[in-house]
Amino acid sequence: MKFNEFAKLFNNTPIIESSAFAHYGKADDLRRQALRWVYKKYLYPLKRGMYILGEEFRKIRPSLLFVANQLISPSYISMEYALGIYGLIPEKVTVITSITTKKTGQYNNILGRFEYRTISKKLFFGMTQNAENEQKYFIAEPEKAVLDFFYFAYDAKPDFDYFESMRFQNLETLNKRTFSLYSKKYIKRVQNIAIAFLKYAGHLKKEYNAL
Repeated sequence: MKFNEFAKLFNNTPIIESSAFAHYGKADDLRRQALRWVYKKYLYPLKRGMYILGEEFRKIRPSLLFVANQLISPSYISMEYALGIYGLIPEKVTVITSITTKKTGQYNNILGRFEYRTISKKLFFGMTQNAENEQKYFIAEPEKAVLDFFYFAYDAKPDFDYFESMRFQNLETLNKRTFSLYSKKYIKRVQNIAIAFLKYAGHLKKEYNAL
């Protein structure tokens, strides 16, 4: 197959998986061609068996959040990247961190850096489905993103100084009841941090109202 034909088949597809090659001829031949197209920078690998077309050949821009879900599935966006999206921390986060029930891992590719943290099935909950450029992805609810962060931040402490150092903001947007209910599913260490965090959020609200 010539590359122009290949590009026409996939230029409206955000990502290309080699598992689809069998529908368009001999899969092994297309895999070998894909390697040559990668060398020519017509294709870019996201991971083994997953590609995107070069920017000049595609008609659709891949959503980073959609791609993050696809690199390892099942997974959902969480922790610092989700906190940044929700405006709960002021920093711009570049590494996209996801939670999965599969093995911990990371991918560095042309789109960026994607990291995955492993969590037990009983803690794999609290996500919502959104869409970007009509590409659906799962992301932690704000309350779950905070709790996931505390779970994996082994230096996290149940005191105000720690929360101040993390520069949390806009905590009034959190659903305190949801946060409390979700926290009870975590280990005791996280539960203790969650109790202190709710007090901290209330303290900030009082300070704000006093202004």
